[in-house]
Amino acid sequence: MAVGFAAGNPPVTIIWRAIVVMVVSWVAGQAVGHIAQRTIEMQVDSYKQVNPFPPLSKMDVDDQEVIVVDSEGEITEPDTKTEAEAA
Repeated sequence: MAVGFAAGNPPVTIIWRAIVVMVVSWVAGQAVGHIAQRTIEMQVDSYKQVNPFPPLSKMDVDDQEVIVVDSEGEITEPDTKTEAEAA
């Protein structure tokens, strides 16, 4: 804004140009963000197709140690109920 005043532009012109530049920048940022998000989703989908992971219900976890971490990063005891017991 100081440069606009120094160039002799009226305040209305300075504000108008600033708003136009902000809108154009916002649109460009949205476009770049959308492209980046789509690219990441495509890469994740591709990785999942190449490296399939079996569902947990089909994994044999009887002989393995299971560590459960809560949302705060604390290790908790795993829930040992079966689906039948939980219902």
